Amino acid sequence: MFTITINTINNNADGPFFNKWLNDNYDNYIGYSFSSHVFIYFSDILDSSDEQNIIDKYNSLTESDVLTLENTEYQYYLKSVDGVNWYSSLRSVWFQEYNDGIITLENEHYRQMKIKTVKEFIILGDWLDGQYEIDNLLNGGVVSQQDIDNSYTQEVHDDIKSSIDQYVLNNY
Repeated sequence: MFTITINTINNNADGPFFNKWLNDNYDNYIGYSFSSHVFIYFSDILDSSDEQNIIDKYNSLTESDVLTLENTEYQYYLKSVDGVNWYSSLRSVWFQEYNDGIITLENEHYRQMKIKTVKEFIILGDWLDGQYEIDNLLNGGVVSQQDIDNSYTQEVHDDIKSSIDQYVLNNY
């Protein structure tokens, strides 16, 4: 095995981008690791010009050298994790209200069905679509008497909307 060691960490270097570049350009590339230095592993010895080319490429990477599609996919993954956590927290509060006798099981189910589309978008990481759905869920933004009768109050709605709006504000 042959290892190239780069002593200076390039804080602008995107690991997946550099990894793809190495895979695309060197058949004998095995992988890399980071600690206080960058270690790049090859199955065979490289000539000095290839070694310098790799070091120069690594040092030249900027913030814009990223895998756009992969980065977007990763951002959706992170937003999906946040969505699952958001919904889990909301569901837990509602279930606790049921356990405490504040709402009935039917009320809890009504709430779940009321926000079903909102929830589905958010747990998939599509917070903007979830925001659009919550913004258009009610006629004029006001809960109906049927909603109130089933414990989907204006306060419940406004709390959900506020948490989604805050997430979108902070993450988009």
